Amino acid sequence: MELLETFMDRVVEDPRIGPLHVSLFTALLYLSCRQGGNAVAVSARVLKPLAKIRGDGPYHRSMRQLHAYGYLTYLPSFDRRIPSKVILHSGGRDQSV
Repeated sequence: MELLETFMDRVVEDPRIGPLHVSLFTALLYLSCRQGGNAVAVSARVLKPLAKIRGDGPYHRSMRQLHAYGYLTYLPSFDRRIPSKVILHSGGRDQSV
């Protein structure tokens, strides 16, 4: 729950974050709770329906942006058989807006 509170406190002040980012991060938090930890094994096939994102482009763009803005660390696998890894940040690396 702390990750959600910290995330929401930050996004209120961050004009770069839109609904897709919030939806994607919320879906990642859900998987984090189910998998037990801040490091999450994810695949677009599982994550896109949870986040209500249809297209590959918006999904990958939002994931890359959340990574670039310091909300998470995204380690893509580039192999459909191997899940990507995401590490959720409680405080974030990039605090600048």
